[in-house]
Amino acid sequence: MNHTWTTRVGSTREGTAIVRTRAHSFVVGQALDFGAASLGTSALEAMLGALGADIVLRFSDLSNRRRLPIDQIEARVTGQLQNELFALGVVGEEGEPSLSQATVTLSVASPATPEALQSVWMEVLKRSPLVATLRKGATLNLEMQLL
Repeated sequence: MNHTWTTRVGSTREGTAIVRTRAHSFVVGQALDFGAASLGTSALEAMLGALGADIVLRFSDLSNRRRLPIDQIEARVTGQLQNELFALGVVGEEGEPSLSQATVTLSVASPATPEALQSVWMEVLKRSPLVATLRKGATLNLEMQLL
């Protein structure tokens, strides 16, 4: 079975985009935004957030299936572009605007054994479609910290 996921995206007068998926929607701002008072989450931040969400939720779900209690879980995700000035259209800049690297640090507090949690972590990385896709074009630094 090859399911196809579909989103619909429209722009607003405020300069943001509304993304609609099934019965849900969310607002996304410009691809890159450096201001604290932007109108929406930047597209790049949304992508990094999706990567973190995939890892956190996948880890939680798999831990639950294996009956491993999780007291606390959080992912910190950072990313860098090859040349953000080119992406912004700065005159004279050359290069590529692609994501060059992303770092995910998953922090987990659990009474489960480190070996059991490491097994879950390896399975999460193996099954994540976002990790698999981003590995093809960027350097991914993926780490789990036990609290």
